[in-house]
Amino acid sequence: MWNEGNTLEKVLLAEPRPERARVFSLRRHNFGGWINHEAIRRQFHALKEVLEKHGSEVVVIPQMPGFPNSIFLRDTAAMTHEGFIALRMGLATRRGEDEAVADYLRREGVPELGCIEPPGTAEGGDIILAGSTAFVGHSRRTNREGALQAQELLELIGFSVRVVPVPSPHLHLGGFMSMVDPETILHREISIDREVFAGFRTIAVPDPSFISANVICMAPRLVLADASQSPTVETLAQHGVKALVIDASEYVRANGGLNCLVLPLARSR
Repeated sequence: MWNEGNTLEKVLLAEPRPERARVFSLRRHNFGGWINHEAIRRQFHALKEVLEKHGSEVVVIPQMPGFPNSIFLRDTAAMTHEGFIALRMGLATRRGEDEAVADYLRREGVPELGCIEPPGTAEGGDIILAGSTAFVGHSRRTNREGALQAQELLELIGFSVRVVPVPSPHLHLGGFMSMVDPETILHREISIDREVFAGFRTIAVPDPSFISANVICMAPRLVLADASQSPTVETLAQHGVKALVIDASEYVRANGGLNCLVLPLARSR
């Protein structure tokens, strides 16, 4: 089964091309501020370098023309051990990114399990796979119909699905929780039904930001975090999890975290 706490072996990453995907409205594209083009290019190369240094094969595609958010590949598809689910974006200005990535995966010969049909919307940041358990976020981007369709598709290949309401200020479930090894969940420290995380160890981080628990698990107990996430890094260290830190401030300015940037194509089992 696919577990996001296992070693990341291959990943798809989009190279920022701001000249091809300019933002004309921060509100329409849900950006928190204007992006520094040179800075985001430097941050992209630093991310690619650290992923490769720690054993991940990095496949790079260019940012999609006309789609400023297409640097956040995680949202476009959901990868599993049996293939991918073609998703349908919840933000109207991102519709088309999902189709382009699905076409790319098909050309690469990745099996397709199914797709999210209208009126459903579901984004990859709201789907976290942890062995036989799948967490599906019900959020501003993944509506009830999309969550139910994702649940049905995941149950067909053996997952037990837990639908989780995504608390504010998190845009996706992936801002609220991440796997840091196959049995351990990092999550923001708020009151939550204990049954949600039943069967897993948990690490709670006292950080109210929208990317409180958004990290890339590169290997069991080895994660990648943004420099702004010092409470997360300190909390992880107290629990024996090593966090490598890079500057992803331009991506954060675009209202995304590090885990939003990568579409995992292969993880160890």
